[in-house]
Amino acid sequence: MNCLDFLNYIRADFDLDSQEVSMFDVVIIGGGASGLMTAALCSMKGKKCLVVEHMPVCGKKILMTGNGKCNITNLEMYRDNYNCSEDGFMEQILSEVSPNRVIEVFENLGMLTRDRDGYVYPYSEQAAAVKNLLVTRCMENGVEFLYECEVAAIENIDERFVITADNMSYEGKSVILATGGMSYKKTGSDGSGYALAKKFGHTVNHCVPALTALICKEKFFKEISGVRAKGNVMLYLDDKIMSSELGEVQFTDYGLSGIPIFNLSRDVAYMLKKKKKPHVIIDLFPNISQEKLTTWFRESKRKYPKTKLTDSLSYIINVKLATAIAKNAGVSYSAKMGEIDDSRIGKIVSMLKTFEIEVVNVKGFDYCQVTAGGINVNEIDAHSFESKLCKNLYIIGEMLDVDGMCGGYNLHFAFAGAILASDSIG
Repeated sequence: MNCLDFLNYIRADFDLDSQEVSMFDVVIIGGGASGLMTAALCSMKGKKCLVVEHMPVCGKKILMTGNGKCNITNLEMYRDNYNCSEDGFMEQILSEVSPNRVIEVFENLGMLTRDRDGYVYPYSEQAAAVKNLLVTRCMENGVEFLYECEVAAIENIDERFVITADNMSYEGKSVILATGGMSYKKTGSDGSGYALAKKFGHTVNHCVPALTALICKEKFFKEISGVRAKGNVMLYLDDKIMSSELGEVQFTDYGLSGIPIFNLSRDVAYMLKKKKKPHVIIDLFPNISQEKLTTWFRESKRKYPKTKLTDSLSYIINVKLATAIAKNAGVSYSAKMGEIDDSRIGKIVSMLKTFEIEVVNVKGFDYCQVTAGGINVNEIDAHSFESKLCKNLYIIGEMLDVDGMCGGYNLHFAFAGAILASDSIG
């Protein structure tokens, strides 16, 4: 069956004899960061583009990035900033699309950027500016948008694609799958793109939430909810340290949050998926040795024996945390420093240096920032993001089995895919 025969079949099946099949150079499925960037760049090169989005608006997730500031890239860009099963894939991409190239693309689109300690934002530091810029450039260059539209099927006939969406048919020379993963489902990333990719033979590796908070077992978290503390967070499996992150930890009523926790969460999610039991140890004083802390306690006890333990602790850590540590060390809230024996001092210091927490789950796809897992990158050309299984089919962004750390790395990857795919199509 050739392309014309297939289109006639579609018309007959859906009673579309009177309807004309719309023809496009590029059909982009998904109007997120990577999809909008691809549409903007391809349309600026004279390509007729269609964006199919199943939400009422495009770019909803962009507005949530970088705490509403949209961290578009990071000047400290290395292979180690990403989790990817194929080292060569990421090395190729980062060699072709550097942070400076992403900045240059945005400047060519009409946006100035600013650097804050390597974190690159739009100069206005408003995520809405990024979304509005991309949508505006698309509209100016004739990109057509279909909103609240579900793609039922994509068929590759005679080196062209026929896309069936809401009982209508559209034809494209190239198709870009940019539907996102499964993170923040309320923004439209519901995993529906994986089924479309599978129809072309692509493999989807196991997906878990990443860059998300941890749900913990201990009961004291409600007492310390809202506390922030800098420390070294170490992820353990049994007695073996698996990874560690330094930074500010946020204690919540259900467990742990903050950038270091987010960066460890994918590993936790995979461990839990395999029915393993990870735990976290936080060193609340990474720059002070246990011996020095012990000396400080003993000196405080000698000099200020009438001071309450919780007051002394509050001079070095948050008072809520001080109270929780004293309680878990078996010391009364009202106990004076002079009443604390050396064994209790040792236990308190040990908790400050090795604050151990049992993890029971991660906050799921409705709360995570990115999906770990996805389309196997061995099936994708790293130079162009074109499928190795189907010519003129491109898969970009969070759909792929690549996830980065906090700090603009995931948006950089999304924009890199859009840049390389649009270069290839152009």
